[in-house]
Amino acid sequence: MSVSLVRSELLLLCFVFSACSPTDPHPVLGSVFQITGTVTARRPAKQSPPSSLSAGDKFFPGDEIQFQTESSGVLCLTPGIYLRCLGQTQVRIENLSVEKDGDETGNAMHLRRASLDLLEGGLHAFLPTAATAHAELTIQCRAETLIANAGSLFSVKLDGESMRVVCLRGEVQWTHAASVTTAIPAGFYAERKLNDQAEAVPRPASEIATAQLEILEVLDSARMIGELEDAARNAPKPWRRP
Repeated sequence: MSVSLVRSELLLLCFVFSACSPTDPHPVLGSVFQITGTVTARRPAKQSPPSSLSAGDKFFPGDEIQFQTESSGVLCLTPGIYLRCLGQTQVRIENLSVEKDGDETGNAMHLRRASLDLLEGGLHAFLPTAATAHAELTIQCRAETLIANAGSLFSVKLDGESMRVVCLRGEVQWTHAASVTTAIPAGFYAERKLNDQAEAVPRPASEIATAQLEILEVLDSARMIGELEDAARNAPKPWRRP
């Protein structure tokens, strides 16, 4: 076999593998799936006044989203990473990105990432499994960090100086200020005071009534998010609407 032919085959292989490799993360915008009550978004970087959010609106990394008392809403951070916020809750969106396979065929989505700060209140997070696509959600709460992956369903509640996490599916990694990481498996909860250096010990959610009640609420959120996701997926494309 000639040297030129070998070189040509090597170049072809390099092209094939590079075409199928994941690309760099692409920033994306989040979408509002559902809103009840008063919810606003503010972009501190532009020193703009808060603007009301409605279903169908987009939000950006850097936006601070405020849910007022008696309000609620479902946010799609990226395809397959959802939040439902209830009552007096404030979150700041830090990063939203998607990686896709270079060939753009079949299941092109490779990795979805979202990160946010929970400034007050509580939320339900749902990362439904989507074929082979991976997902990672990071929630920062002061000096605490929560990380969950695809297949996870959990809640986070910030109450004054205490935080509680209830995990229904998957697993949540909770890293404390003292750099101690606790794994919270499905069916367990953990709580601790944020100024306490003690480790948050996972306990069965069946032990306390508040965790059991929260499980029912999170399951209701997952059902609602599933219905909204189906509706969004089946909605006519803009160019096909009459």
